[in-house]
Amino acid sequence: MCVLQIALALLILYRSVGVASIAALAATVTVMLLNLPVASLQEKFQGKVMEFKDKRMKTTSEILMNMRILKLQAWEMKFLSKIIQLRKTEEIWLKKFLASLLNQGRSYLHLLQNSSNAYLWSSRHDFNDCTN
Repeated sequence: MCVLQIALALLILYRSVGVASIAALAATVTVMLLNLPVASLQEKFQGKVMEFKDKRMKTTSEILMNMRILKLQAWEMKFLSKIIQLRKTEEIWLKKFLASLLNQGRSYLHLLQNSSNAYLWSSRHDFNDCTN
């Protein structure tokens, strides 16, 4: 049913706009295909961030549940260093994840800038043709 709806929507769009609808469809498919590798990379980074966050939360929960034993044995600093190490590892993966989001945003901005430059260039020539 979804394929039929998309086909009908494209047909209506083609009748309304014309050939430009095919160019818009091609541009949309191209951007979607270019987005696949970046999305899989972000998914990997997000998985790593969640994995290390889970380890840190599990360790913190264990420490809080056994606080009496830790205080009696004076193991606070040992477990604090363990949590700090887990936090640093989580922070490394979080920075990688945020950097990949930033790079994806930059690539979209470049795509938008290049396409708008081409549109303005063609519009300028059309306007010059109309004034001459």
